[in-house]
This record gives sequence, structure tokens and C-alpha cells, in this order.
Amino acid sequence: MYEIEQRVQACKALYGAGWSKQYRTDTSAQEIARELIALWKEWKMADVDEETGMVILYPHLVRTIGRYPREFFVREDERGNDEYEA
Repeated sequence: MYEIEQRVQACKALYGAGWSKQYRTDTSAQEIARELIALWKEWKMADVDEETGMVILYPHLVRTIGRYPREFFVREDERGNDEYEA
């Protein structure tokens, strides 16, 4: 699960400005990762191996993508946050 937490942290650093306050400031990467895994399991997009604790991602999850609109990055850049460049 540590790798998923790292990926959540990376996404939070890049796209956090577009997240709700709850996830942007009030929730740790570890908590977000736990919530994501619970949702993925509920939606049959992932599972956790009981013996190893390894998270197994199913094909329909790894094919799912989303993108912020170009305007999101322009607005952030105008504020002087070059970390949000696409």
C-alpha cells in the first residue's frame, strides 16, 4: 500500500489545487489511499491479497484516466505556481 500512498502524494502535489478542501488539507495521503482502495474494492476495480497485503488492480481500473482541463493549469500558472504546468 506504500506505493499507492506515494502516488497519491504525487497527485496531491501536482493537482491538489483542484481537490476539495477535505482532501487538499484535512486528509493525509495514507487516509486517501485507504479510501481509494475501499472504493476500488467496492466497485470491483481492485482487491487486496490477504497473505501479502499486495493491492491487485484490475484492468478496468488501470484503463481509467482523467484529465484536468487546460484552463486549470493556466489559472494555476497565473498565480505563479509553475508546478502545475501540463
